Amino acid sequence: MSIKRRFEYQYRRILSGFQGAELPDWMSSLVFRISIATALVVISIFYVCKTSNLSTSGYVMRDLENKVAVLQTNIQKTQVEIAMNSSIFNIESRLKDLAMVPIGKYSFIAPADSLVAKR
Repeated sequence: MSIKRRFEYQYRRILSGFQGAELPDWMSSLVFRISIATALVVISIFYVCKTSNLSTSGYVMRDLENKVAVLQTNIQKTQVEIAMNSSIFNIESRLKDLAMVPIGKYSFIAPADSLVAKR
């Protein structure tokens, strides 16, 4: 037998099995149909709510990622500003504005005893 004929035979067997089967009375009642329809509506509502919550959280995530990018650029700008203000050239120019003079000769004071604190 060819594959096509096998498939047709199996298909006919399945259809004939369904044609002879009957549903129980409780499955064909109006109450069962209404409860199935109600369950379908409730599940659909939950699905729509969950989907809208996910899409909203996606927007929130994108906004937070944009804020992180802005903060990172601010950090980089601040680091550049710190590096510029702590450069030797900038410090020396600020010292001239403050009218500070360099020290000429300095000496270290040696303590009389090598201990700092005694008991």
